[in-house]
Amino acid sequence: MREILKATQTTAILVTHDQREAFAVADEIGIMHEGHIEQWDTPYNLYHWPATRFVLTS
Repeated sequence: MREILKATQTTAILVTHDQREAFAVADEIGIMHEGHIEQWDTPYNLYHWPATRFVLTS
């Protein structure tokens, strides 16, 4: 899916509860908790610099 989206320069929103899937597919990820976005960032930044304790444990 990622290759098709990149090749066609298409923007898509993927909703998943699978961290591996999100990190494999996304250029940017939004982590939500109780209806609010805790952090919106690149997979690298989410992994290395989590903004909150919830993002750290997600």
